[in-house]
Amino acid sequence: MAEGTYIRKGDVITYTNPSSSDAIVKGQVVGLTTRIGIAVEDIPASGTGALAVTGVWKFKAENDAAFTVGAALYWDAATHEMTATNTSDTPAGWAVAPKEETATVCYVKIG
Repeated sequence: MAEGTYIRKGDVITYTNPSSSDAIVKGQVVGLTTRIGIAVEDIPASGTGALAVTGVWKFKAENDAAFTVGAALYWDAATHEMTATNTSDTPAGWAVAPKEETATVCYVKIG
């Protein structure tokens, strides 16, 4: 038997919302322990839906740090923005474009 069998490309995964009371809205960032996904559709409480786990996405970003291309970025679930500071935040991906220190958005390759 093969050690690995190709199933699919994997840009989008099926995700079950663990909350029995809160829906996930399209475009919402979902923390996945060691990475993030982006809801590509509304996912009802306890329901199943699709999360994008690759691609380049535009995010709100901390406005007190510059990002260089290739910099590792993290999702701060408390402030709902990207940060370059690795504290207890979820790894998100890397910057695909430079961000000036005072800029409030960034472009991130997730996955």
